[in-house]
Amino acid sequence: MTPDSIFNASRDDRLEPLVLDGVSDHIFILFSEHKLPDNENLGYISRTAHTLPVSISLHPSLASELASKSAQPLTSNDHVSTLPTTKKHRRVTRHSRSGALSESVCVEFEINQSLELLNSQHEKSTTGAVLWKISPLLAEWVLTPGTVFHNLFFGHRECGIGPDIIEIGAGISGILTCAFSIPLFAGDNGSYIATDQSHILPVLKKNIESNIHAIQQATAHWMHRSNVSPYKSITITAQDKESQGKSGKSKRRQDNLRRKVKSPDHDLHSHRSHGSHSRESVLSGPRIEVMELDWEHATSDIRFIRDLLWTSRDDEVGAKKEFDVVIACDSVYNDFLISPFVSTLKLLAGESTHILIGIQLRSHDVQEAFLTEALSIGLDVWYVLPEHLPECMQSGFAVYYLKRS
Repeated sequence: MTPDSIFNASRDDRLEPLVLDGVSDHIFILFSEHKLPDNENLGYISRTAHTLPVSISLHPSLASELASKSAQPLTSNDHVSTLPTTKKHRRVTRHSRSGALSESVCVEFEINQSLELLNSQHEKSTTGAVLWKISPLLAEWVLTPGTVFHNLFFGHRECGIGPDIIEIGAGISGILTCAFSIPLFAGDNGSYIATDQSHILPVLKKNIESNIHAIQQATAHWMHRSNVSPYKSITITAQDKESQGKSGKSKRRQDNLRRKVKSPDHDLHSHRSHGSHSRESVLSGPRIEVMELDWEHATSDIRFIRDLLWTSRDDEVGAKKEFDVVIACDSVYNDFLISPFVSTLKLLAGESTHILIGIQLRSHDVQEAFLTEALSIGLDVWYVLPEHLPECMQSGFAVYYLKRS
């Protein structure tokens, strides 16, 4: 299956292509018709809560889609394995008039925020220290079958490997990492690389580790399995005490990881199992990593990320060397960062790479500068028409799709 059969923006009438001369008109209409009142457009959920409960509701049709990937498809007459009802997930099961199984699961996360970092006078970037509204909204929408970008994550790929996803400007929440790991667990392969500046990573790792088990349970249940393959990771389990906000020591951390990867007997830690693994078990299963990517030093950081990801996989997969999906949520907010942000997108964009950008509408000048910069450096841009977003995202938000020209 070719990349265009997974998703072809030029043939999708839910998207509107943008051209350089039309950016100003697009921004004027967008902010005139869809911007929230000024007192509602900051975008964070809470600046004072140390922990936040966040729910993502997973559509019943996702259960059917995942069940179809299993060797034993799930129907209304099959035994349904019990998904325990805990503080991490609630389950609602119904049968339609036709007798088909209709099951929705609300996965509940507990997100640790870093108020100390948010109020820090020492770090130059503190916006990633709290959870922003668009992340859980975008995750819930993309995971719903039939929506614009669902197939980017769940579509079958010709090589049978993937998707390989990288998130830039991930922040501390890990919401997108956990949510978009569903296709990884369902397909038993692929990778998700969550990136940000070094001082953000410790809390990001903590949130992923504490919340991803609920996603694993829900995926296994829908696929009629007792469990799914544990994810593999080098970076999440690295006992790296230097990562506690000391960005000047990032080169030493990278050197340590590089030595680990290039070692002939290196191993990926398997979450939920212990002991040594064969080469086959190291290369199989989903992969989740948390890594530094500073947009102002993107060339070296991206080179290292690619080395870490593809050096530790077999030759056929290692020859790929490009990501299937690049995703960023609420990363367009500062005119000073527009150029390095867009340059980072261009560096990550392979010929078959799909770029998905979610934005909360704040400054029309900053958003116009972002779109102008992207179109000027060789990225094609499409805008998701608001009527094809969920109702809760039709005002105050915009979603864009970018691809290398």
